[in-house]
Amino acid sequence: MDTFKLKLGKIIRDKRKKRGITQEILAEKLNLTTGMIGQIERGETLPSVANLRLIIDYLSIDPRVIFSGTVQGDSEYAEICSEMVQMTKEQRHILLKIARIIREDFT
Repeated sequence: MDTFKLKLGKIIRDKRKKRGITQEILAEKLNLTTGMIGQIERGETLPSVANLRLIIDYLSIDPRVIFSGTVQGDSEYAEICSEMVQMTKEQRHILLKIARIIREDFT
């Protein structure tokens, strides 16, 4: 199976569940079928570009998470990116300082 489809499906499923949204609710909000949402989340199919945009916008997914070269299943990285996108510039600046301190301590 296509690893990109699997990665995309996992990102969407994880974000949907984190927000406490069922497949039925997501499908209804985006005018898609529950079956289509399920197929996307299982990595069986890719959404159209228009539907991907709807999903990304509704679930507040940073597109960079989807198209980055992260290892499949690295949900912590995806979650960090998703959280960062919702932060203010000042919060991201503080997080960057913390990340640099942690990296330096472990090298």
